[in-house]
Amino acid sequence: MRRSDASFRIGPHVMRWANAFLAGTDLTAEFAALWDDLKVLPNGTITLSVLDGTDVVYIGCRNSGQPLGITFRIGMRLPAVYTATGKAFLSTMSDARVCEIIGHSWPDALTARSVRDVSMLLRELKECRERGYSIDDGQTREGMHCFGAVVRDSSCQAVAGVAVSLLADEVNPANLQLAADSIQKIAQAMSIRLGASPIGLPE
Repeated sequence: MRRSDASFRIGPHVMRWANAFLAGTDLTAEFAALWDDLKVLPNGTITLSVLDGTDVVYIGCRNSGQPLGITFRIGMRLPAVYTATGKAFLSTMSDARVCEIIGHSWPDALTARSVRDVSMLLRELKECRERGYSIDDGQTREGMHCFGAVVRDSSCQAVAGVAVSLLADEVNPANLQLAADSIQKIAQAMSIRLGASPIGLPE
């Protein structure tokens, strides 16, 4: 895969995986419909992604008209350690597994706020597990904050990530809580759609 403007060309194996995940579910349409039903944060950009190695690959997105400094595209790849959905995925794993996946190769920072090393990442993942959602506080793009959560399948394994992105200026305490609550509701609804038991899902 080749880098181009902080993204990568999507490989055929990723598309096969994504297509298998989406087959018969139409979750790309469903996650947008679920967001619309909540009728909150109209300026939010919403994305659906899967984890592929050390990157997240976007398989669904709806960009708002807000100038986030980035336009999400299907097939776009970004380092998992910096993104909201990537951190959400990694938070479902043990610290040992995270270190194994990240290995000895750390991606180039995307902004001055990008987490700098594994130790910092593990501290963020601990906070993510305690909160129940992840935060990208300008680590992917300056001036953009993202909130993410994972979608689980019938075996309660994380199979996708959903996120909402906002301008940093819009992230006041009320909107932060609203974004966090909303993205968790969508992730849980989609998980149940995939056969996950509500009892086994994080609250």
